[in-house]
Amino acid sequence: MAATLRTADLAESDLELALDIQSRSFGPMPESRREAWFQGRKEAIAAGRLIGAYHGSRLVASARLRPFRQFWGGRELSMAGMAGVVVTPDYRGQGVASQLMSAAARRAGELGDAVSALYPSVPALYRGVGWELAGVQHRITIDPDWLRRLGHSSVEVRLADADSVDRMIDLMRAHWTATGASGPKLLEPEELRNALGETDTWGYLTDDGFVVYGWYEGDLYVTHLLAASESSLRALWSVVGSGASIARSVHAFVAPHDPVHFLLDRSAASAAEQGRWMLRLIDAPTAIGQRGYAASAPVDVSLTVTDPIAPGCDGSWRLRIADGIGSLEQAAEIEDALRLGPNGLAAMYAGTPLATLRAVGLVTGGRPDVDRRLDAAFVADPYLLEFF
Repeated sequence: MAATLRTADLAESDLELALDIQSRSFGPMPESRREAWFQGRKEAIAAGRLIGAYHGSRLVASARLRPFRQFWGGRELSMAGMAGVVVTPDYRGQGVASQLMSAAARRAGELGDAVSALYPSVPALYRGVGWELAGVQHRITIDPDWLRRLGHSSVEVRLADADSVDRMIDLMRAHWTATGASGPKLLEPEELRNALGETDTWGYLTDDGFVVYGWYEGDLYVTHLLAASESSLRALWSVVGSGASIARSVHAFVAPHDPVHFLLDRSAASAAEQGRWMLRLIDAPTAIGQRGYAASAPVDVSLTVTDPIAPGCDGSWRLRIADGIGSLEQAAEIEDALRLGPNGLAAMYAGTPLATLRAVGLVTGGRPDVDRRLDAAFVADPYLLEFF
């Protein structure tokens, strides 16, 4: 079946069918969301970021490539967030999704995206076309009364509105740069503006931080909370905790070593959930060159990457890392090069130790002494805060 399939930009005339496929995959869409869904897809079509798979003239699958900015080692680069990947039920299990995602990876390269990330429903499917497990989305559950007791301090807390969006994004960018974060994506202005416009979502600002949270089925959900000082952290968390008389629990999406764990007098998480997400490199020289790295001994190693889908990764390379800066340049193949495919490359980039990658066959060749230097340079604890 997959051999007779073709992939192409999804035609606007097929959007009703695309919505039908999505409804068959994820359940019917509420009428209140349909207008925004169609508008978002039309914008994606105009940008070349909505790919369809066709059997003859029939649309049988689609995928959207959302344009994001993602941080790696405290530096931001372009990322294609793969979203809305759906296959009509009668075409599943026939290789359609693999062919669709291969086309999506190639399109991401054409659009200038350095990396791509996604939340996998079927990890083996995406692994087969070069995405690999890279990071975690952490959600903790906190007793709101613990947060209320943190105290409001003397910090001024202001209500955030549409006029606050640029300041909030500036704070986010500065925070993830300063902390050397890996994985979180920068919110888009319209994305944040829309969230603050919802009737059940609120934002508050201090001079060096902000929080976005809202109600859902009797609980409070914190999607973003960051600040550069203890006083602001206490003030913002206590604002959330002020709902303790009503809220049963506070659920928060946080970094792996979020300061809230150290502010509370007891364990922050009465329950915790982790969702894994996957990464793929699309343009390896750009991804390597724009990433930040830990201070470590200099790295100078030859790589041979076999990637039949992404031309920007496939080939023989010389990788150099020094003083927190990396570069990847084409080079002649050598016998003792470190050898890996797109999965090993993505996992190494995300900070997975080389010993782990060797144990599962994702890396071969090279030298053990170089492994330790690569581990030290690429060290990371990647996380994402929201779905897309």
